[in-house]
Amino acid sequence: MNNNFHHQHTAHCESGVMSTLLKSHGVDFNEAMVFGLASALTFVYIPLVKINGMPLISYRMPPRSIIKKVSKLLKVRLKIQKFRSSEIGQQALDKALAEN
Repeated sequence: MNNNFHHQHTAHCESGVMSTLLKSHGVDFNEAMVFGLASALTFVYIPLVKINGMPLISYRMPPRSIIKKVSKLLKVRLKIQKFRSSEIGQQALDKALAEN
């Protein structure tokens, strides 16, 4: 098991997660580098969709796009799992931790 993982406070979920995971494996990419590598900064203006009377404006890619793109570019294999309930997910996590 890799014990080089050190939690770090980051500004954004996906880019922060990827930065932290990469650092734990010796790749010193900060959050901004991960964000840039994923080409995650975009601009979307959709005047037909209104939120509080204002047109929808977005400045980033959809969820999971940073993780997918960075892992593909760096040839990083990730095991991503989804669970029907938090209890089943917790059991899988407990089992993985017990197996080291």
